[in-house]
Amino acid sequence: MKPCLHCSAGFEVTDADRAFYDQVSPVFNSIKYSIPEPLLCPNCRQQRRLSFRNERKLYKRNCDLCKKSMVSIYQPQTPFPVYCQECWWSDKWDALEYGQEFDFGKSFFEQFRDLQKRVSRLSLVNIKEENAEYGNQSMGNKNCYWNISIKDCEDVLYSYRIFNGENAIDCTNVFDGELVYECIDSRKLWDCRWCIQCEEMGSSDFCFACKGCESCFGCVNLRHKKYYFFNEDCKTKEVYIKRINDFFNEQKGDRRYVFKKFLYWKRNFGHHFSHNIGNENCIGGDIQYSQNCFSSFDIRHSDGLRYCMTLSGQKDSMDIDFDDDSELMMECTGMESNYHNAFCHTSFESKNIFYSNLCFQNSYDLFGCIGLNHKQYCILNRQYSKEEYEELVPKIIEHMKQTGEWGEFFPPALSPFGYNETVAQEYFPMTREEIIEQNKKMDNSGVEPLHATALQIQKFNWSDYESPPPTVAKIITKEMMKNLPDDISKIPNDVLSWALTCEVSGKLFIIQKPELEFYRKMNLSIPHRHPDIRHADRMKLRNPRKLWKRTCGNCGTAIETTYSPDRPEKVLCEKCYLEVVV
Repeated sequence: MKPCLHCSAGFEVTDADRAFYDQVSPVFNSIKYSIPEPLLCPNCRQQRRLSFRNERKLYKRNCDLCKKSMVSIYQPQTPFPVYCQECWWSDKWDALEYGQEFDFGKSFFEQFRDLQKRVSRLSLVNIKEENAEYGNQSMGNKNCYWNISIKDCEDVLYSYRIFNGENAIDCTNVFDGELVYECIDSRKLWDCRWCIQCEEMGSSDFCFACKGCESCFGCVNLRHKKYYFFNEDCKTKEVYIKRINDFFNEQKGDRRYVFKKFLYWKRNFGHHFSHNIGNENCIGGDIQYSQNCFSSFDIRHSDGLRYCMTLSGQKDSMDIDFDDDSELMMECTGMESNYHNAFCHTSFESKNIFYSNLCFQNSYDLFGCIGLNHKQYCILNRQYSKEEYEELVPKIIEHMKQTGEWGEFFPPALSPFGYNETVAQEYFPMTREEIIEQNKKMDNSGVEPLHATALQIQKFNWSDYESPPPTVAKIITKEMMKNLPDDISKIPNDVLSWALTCEVSGKLFIIQKPELEFYRKMNLSIPHRHPDIRHADRMKLRNPRKLWKRTCGNCGTAIETTYSPDRPEKVLCEKCYLEVVV
């Protein structure tokens, strides 16, 4: 065990970890430049990476090239130019024009920071969209609004990580869903509301860990059932519908209250320790159809992963978050379709690139670059020949070894975002005061902020920027919100010109026309919470991306689970869980 340089927690660097470092270490002129063992524990390494990923803080600003209004993950005031999608991908500018020669009198990160201030940034990653401008980290969507990380969707709003979805609102991590609302960690749903960890479900509400069911309400751990009400067989459709109508009459039609009641109800049942499906030799949570994954979460169809989160089709990677279809990757976040990259963020279709950002479309052999497409053999955005590149990069690596930079991800101080704008705030929440206090300790350490040792200690940014409120005809205050009818048929079309006040945060939000149509179609009341709060509520219903050691609630077998020991649920091992599903 070795102590983490940031949190002081002990962590182990295993032989398997060391074998991977050796595998991913670059080779130049037959000499391997070994990546050293990390100085931070896996959690602190991930916190540092995630502080570079802004997913859902979107702003209105103007493109710095064409001056048109656009949606961006960058605030209106930034020290670097930000271009709209059309301008950034065009030939109106060339990122090589910002190239600079490497200065061995400065640290690498100092020079990368200088490059960051000059190179244009892509407003957000939203590819092949049609009437889906207000979204990020998304591709191939039509008629969508305010979604994050969705792909091949149509008529989806306020959702996170939806793939092949249609007519969905307020869902998280749903694959192949149509007519779905407030569903989480599920796949193949049709006409479902408030379903969690369900699969192949139709016309069902308030279900947990059910599979292959149709017309079920308030059910847990069922398999291939129909017309079940709170796990009781109603036998016929008529009895089933009557039970639901009577129940809602008792609850005065308040679905939000029903959902809270259902969350307490499901605690009475045995819970699978990991929600892992169809795996071989995997330890973690929500891993499906994968092999040889260790301490990883939200994984699909992958092999050979360590300390990873939210990946699909991934192979032989370590310390990776939010990546699809890549191989031999280390310490990266926000990647797709890459091979042998390390210490990068938000780059697609690239190979053999190190310490780079926003490099796309078959870019190879890059070191310390930003915003390059179809380029090869570049360092700090300066073009070199193959021979020059292979001679200079080893010298830079040796220089970075001396400064303590080689083998460590970018320091959080180089993130273009405030900590509270990033995914780090979701998984490792910190207050503004905690950030300020931590940074003061850094400032008083006597070490240069961008020099060797200080790089390994987390010093984060914070953003106090607030977007201006929407311009509307009427603002519905918190008190007025309490008087809005739950019956959607009693909500007038005028609501589209109102700004509603979130009952939790007090922030204003608006209702979109397709959203209102969806609520009317599904007979749902309008929300009383801001989309950010609704997203946070759903994330709280997902288990932490962390493992605890405890024993099975039935047989006492030792298990590693995403359920902390203080949770009220009865957590079961695989064998005991299969005995309780019906």
